[in-house]
Amino acid sequence: MSEKKSISINPSYFKIGGKKEKKKKPTLKNKLNPNDIKKKLIAKIKAHQKREKDDEVIKDEKEKENDTFKNEFQETLSYLENMKTKRKAKKEKREKRKNINKTLKKSKQQVGSKIKQPNNIVIDINPMNSNNSSNNSSNNSSNNSSNNSSNNSILPDPPHGCLKGGTKPTWRQYNKTLKRNKDEIITEYKPNLNPQFEERSDKLEKLKDKFKEISQPPKITKIKTRRIRRKITLGKNTKRGIIGVLVKSKKTRKNVKKEVDILKHKSINEVKDYLRKHNLTKIGSSAPEHILRATFENAYLSGNIINNNSDILLHNWHKDEEI
Repeated sequence: MSEKKSISINPSYFKIGGKKEKKKKPTLKNKLNPNDIKKKLIAKIKAHQKREKDDEVIKDEKEKENDTFKNEFQETLSYLENMKTKRKAKKEKREKRKNINKTLKKSKQQVGSKIKQPNNIVIDINPMNSNNSSNNSSNNSSNNSSNNSSNNSILPDPPHGCLKGGTKPTWRQYNKTLKRNKDEIITEYKPNLNPQFEERSDKLEKLKDKFKEISQPPKITKIKTRRIRRKITLGKNTKRGIIGVLVKSKKTRKNVKKEVDILKHKSINEVKDYLRKHNLTKIGSSAPEHILRATFENAYLSGNIINNNSDILLHNWHKDEEI
C-alpha cells in the first residue's frame, strides 16, 4: 500500500508587496524628571537653612538693641544724678555767701548807729522872781522831758548819701568798701596738754578716714575703644614698581600654632560631627582617621568651609531620615 503525504501551504505566503500592520504599544511618559525633583528638594532645604539663619540674626540684633538701650538708660540716670548733686552744692554755696553778706552788713550798720550824739538841750538862766521860780522849774522839767523823748526818737545820720561828689559816699561806694574791708576772724589755737586726749583725737581721725574710704564707691575706669583701619596693597604695583607680600607677625604665628594643637587634640567623634554638619563627608563613609583629621584641620583653618554639593546633601538627608 503506498501512502501519500499531503503538504498544505498557506497561500497568503505567496503574496508579494503586502505590508503587515503592527500595533504600537502605549509608552508611559514620566511627567517628573529625577533631576528636577533633586533640584526642587535642594532648593527647599536651602530656603529652610536661610530662614533659620535669618531668625538667629534677628534675635541677636534684638538682644544687642536691648543691651545698648539698658546701657544708655543707666548712663542717663547717672548723668542726671550727678547734675542734681552739683546743683545742690551750688545752691548751698550761694546761700552761705548770702548769709555771710547779710551778717556783715548788719554789723556795720550797728557800728554806725553807736555814734555819740550831742545834747541839744539849752538851759537859759535869767534872774526871775521867787514866785515865778517854781513855775519856771516845772516848765523846764517838762521841756527837758519832752526834749529827751524827742532826742531818743531821732535816728542817727546814715553813713552814705544820695549825691555824687558830696561829702558822704553813695550807697554803691559804701557797699564796695564794706565788702573790701571785711573784718578778719583770728582764731587762736590753744594746744591741749593732755597726751591721752591727743591720742584719742588721732584715733578718731584715722577711723573717720577709713569710713570715708569705705563709703566712697570705687572709680569706674571707662575704656575707650578705637578702630584703626590700614589699607595694605598686595601683589605687583605697576605705578611704584613694588611687589607687596604679607608676612605674618610672631604673635599671629603663635596663635595659629596654638589653634592647630587644639584641633589635633580633639576626639574623632567631634571631627566627624563637624565634617557632617559642613557636608564635607558622607554619612557612613569608611575613610581612615588621618584623612578625616587632615580635612577637618584644613577646612577649619581656611575659614569654616561648607560644601554645597547636591549629591552629598541628598545622601546625608536620606541617611538622617533612616536613622
